[in-house]
Amino acid sequence: MGGRKALVSALKRTADLLEVLGEEGFRANAYRGAARSLEALTTDLPELADREFRGIGKVGPGIAAELTRYVQTGVFGPLAEIEAQIPPGVLTLFRVRGLGPKKIRALWDAGVTSLQTLWEAAHDGRLAGLKGFGAKSAATLSDAAEFALASQERRFLNTAALMGAQLLGWLDGLEPRLAGELRRGLDTVGTLRLTVTGTAQQVTAALNGRLDGLEPVSGKPLVTGHLEGLAVEVGYAEAQARGAID
Repeated sequence: MGGRKALVSALKRTADLLEVLGEEGFRANAYRGAARSLEALTTDLPELADREFRGIGKVGPGIAAELTRYVQTGVFGPLAEIEAQIPPGVLTLFRVRGLGPKKIRALWDAGVTSLQTLWEAAHDGRLAGLKGFGAKSAATLSDAAEFALASQERRFLNTAALMGAQLLGWLDGLEPRLAGELRRGLDTVGTLRLTVTGTAQQVTAALNGRLDGLEPVSGKPLVTGHLEGLAVEVGYAEAQARGAID
């Protein structure tokens, strides 16, 4: 799951996505306030978890309970629930410098739903014609989108840990476990690898609509796809053969 920084990242991302969905501002502000409070602390995560995040300014009982569950399960419930409402390609737009929640919502409404479609819209004039953007902004975002497309092959561990937590939540019920680079805690991650107890059909059903390019690999007990541009591999086996893939 990562340490306290991963918790802070989850809170901030939840606030950003609430804004993308147009939710009332007080909800996003509650998560941002909790993130700032955790960020300012020097207390170790195990101590915070032992007291179930009680007594921390701007961390109300509801958020404290969700943080405790996150530590226990590796899944931050509010974030997983919100991310399920937003297309995976739209989520990749957060990787573009200069784009915040409000602009991402405007792009989504205009049919720009991925890094590639952002780059295309910047080049064909659509972006310059959108309210709040303009020609100068389109040129800047074109370069930023191109950079994001070129650099999406690997992610820093904190970011990958959040993405791994998403996958664990989506695959809940199939006994999902992290594997590969994420389990080893490498500084950067090029592929999100997990293993589950189940079948290709069960994995595909759980991840349908959440990953781009989702498909089983012919001849191998593996389902692959991409999450926000990062490769995902999910190995599967029946319970009695699970040890062979973990």
